[in-house]
Amino acid sequence: MFDSGLTTLTKHPGHTYSTTMNLPKHPFSRDVQDLLDTLDARIEGLTKQEAEARLEQWGPNTLPKQKQQHPVMRFLSHFHNVLIYVLIAAG
Repeated sequence: MFDSGLTTLTKHPGHTYSTTMNLPKHPFSRDVQDLLDTLDARIEGLTKQEAEARLEQWGPNTLPKQKQQHPVMRFLSHFHNVLIYVLIAAG
């Protein structure tokens, strides 16, 4: 077989767990069964118990909430660009 090329993933800072998960590098180029074995998964999917255990271990699969930017500042941020400055100077 070939080198598994595992990458370490740490938990989201909001969680108190310190476990790590090994993720394969370039999963798209790996054999499906080899990838499933590496991730401890099955082609049919996880059972309810496995899904609950992973949810407990890793937390929900969500992105962290980002601070909302005021609409005026969002509008003005579109003009913070070197090309805009060049066009203003050329005008």
